Amino acid sequence: MSKKKNNNPNKNEKYMTILIYAAVIILVAAAGSLYFIMHNKEKEENIPYTEFIKDIDEGKVEKIEMTVGSTTLKVTYKDREKEDDTEKVIIPNVQAFVEYIHHKAEERKLYSIS
Repeated sequence: MSKKKNNNPNKNEKYMTILIYAAVIILVAAAGSLYFIMHNKEKEENIPYTEFIKDIDEGKVEKIEMTVGSTTLKVTYKDREKEDDTEKVIIPNVQAFVEYIHHKAEERKLYSIS
């Protein structure tokens, strides 16, 4: 009878190990899915670059923020109610965009570029 009692702890250990591995796999899959969903949502919320350039030409843009080394801009439009209500734009070519903005600044006699 003592042999049967010794087998039960081993079975319990095996079940616990399998349960722990299953929980880890489920957590990793859930985290990966959440990252994928959030990453795709972020892409959907970006303004297309061509539309953004058109908005600049039409004078709809109030403020542009760009972090050094980044290809993403934070854009504030003039017609927005909240100051914190910004949009994101991904810049395909940073050098060309900076040259374009400098040209627009000279064209409009804007001197607030930093």
